Amino acid sequence: MEYTFFVKETGAVSLKVHDPQGRVVREIPRVMRMTEACRALKRSRRHLYRYVTRGWLKPAAKFSGEFFFDWRDLRPLAHGAGRPRRAALPARMAPLFPEYELPTLEPGKDADTILSRILERGSRRDILWAIGRYPLARRRQFLRRQGKRLLSERTFHFWSWLWMGVPRGAGAASWRASGRSWGGVS
Repeated sequence: MEYTFFVKETGAVSLKVHDPQGRVVREIPRVMRMTEACRALKRSRRHLYRYVTRGWLKPAAKFSGEFFFDWRDLRPLAHGAGRPRRAALPARMAPLFPEYELPTLEPGKDADTILSRILERGSRRDILWAIGRYPLARRRQFLRRQGKRLLSERTFHFWSWLWMGVPRGAGAASWRASGRSWGGVS
């Protein structure tokens, strides 16, 4: 790769990236060196290096040991939007997931696993976290699709009764109904 930097009269730097045959592969109207990017974003060099290593920010070029960034890639970070932080489970939930590394679980992607563990063995705080994190429609979907398989029968029936109500036509068992007709208390 060959890089051609152009300094405009305003002081802005643009970049053209050439392939080995000399054709222009990429043209960037405004690039910033690492120090300029740090100043513009009000973040440290270490902070930007962290963005680069995590893949959140891709340098446009690395020349003479210095990273150059496309201003268009930096703009969302400059306005405070940044990359959204990946939602993580609270550390207190680690005992519910002994075979997983807690940071690898994503509440959106691994919702069925998370809901099953919280509903089965979670504390009151864990359940309140799940209710705040997952809407009722998502919790009902979990119960319909995976609930019987991932939860114990007793837990499944409790959460189904609470969130989905008693299904129509699901009255008392016939042997219980006959006892009620005789004045039983079943």
